[in-house]
Amino acid sequence: VEAEALARKAIDYSTEHELAGLVDYVKGALGWILLHQGRWDEAAVQANASFDVLAPVDEDHLGFVAARAFTGACAQVWLSARRGQPIPPNALLYLDTFV
Repeated sequence: VEAEALARKAIDYSTEHELAGLVDYVKGALGWILLHQGRWDEAAVQANASFDVLAPVDEDHLGFVAARAFTGACAQVWLSARRGQPIPPNALLYLDTFV
């Protein structure tokens, strides 16, 4: 519960100070936190919010976006596994940039 409160506080701060990359990263982290609390639907919303965008075709740009989306993509992979659903292609694309 404390981790959730801190993540929400970080999202508010980052939004207020226009730190879009940090907002995306922390939303993914919040998705991970909610996933571990068993709040799967809420976790999916937060995880998707951090990377559910059209995938950039430029490789350099993809690396930049992937860094922001890393936590959300990881949360989405675990959520998909727990639900027995396919992993979203965008999550795999973002994570593939780190391999």
